[in-house]
Amino acid sequence: MITYHVISMKDIANIADFETKCFCDCKYSFQQLISFFKNNTYKIFGAFDNEVIVGYVIINISDKIDIEKIFVDSNYRKQGIASKFIEMISAEYIGKKIIIEVNENNNTAINFYKKNGFIQISQRKQYYKNGDNALIFEK
Repeated sequence: MITYHVISMKDIANIADFETKCFCDCKYSFQQLISFFKNNTYKIFGAFDNEVIVGYVIINISDKIDIEKIFVDSNYRKQGIASKFIEMISAEYIGKKIIIEVNENNNTAINFYKKNGFIQISQRKQYYKNGDNALIFEK
């Protein structure tokens, strides 16, 4: 059974491993993850299978909620974990807008966010290193 809670310091190394293995241009370093963990404006929630982290969401909290990253291990995708993260954030921060940036070519993510009630509000031209635009979604 998958459980969800705010991560602890011991989970940072596992998240850093996922970042290294699964992301190229947009990965967070171990040090960046530590700084997020220690900063009160950031929160990292994890999805755990028998206390082994299988997914996480990093958010930045201000007058709105910026989702910095949602990740689910490939062995656990299509099980509603990412949707549960969105549901948790929406429930914990009632009334705050939730914002996320998505690569314009990431149709899987775009469809996921639309399915979860996000609408595109703008775009950042040539935002990514390869020249792709970022689409800004809000819920």
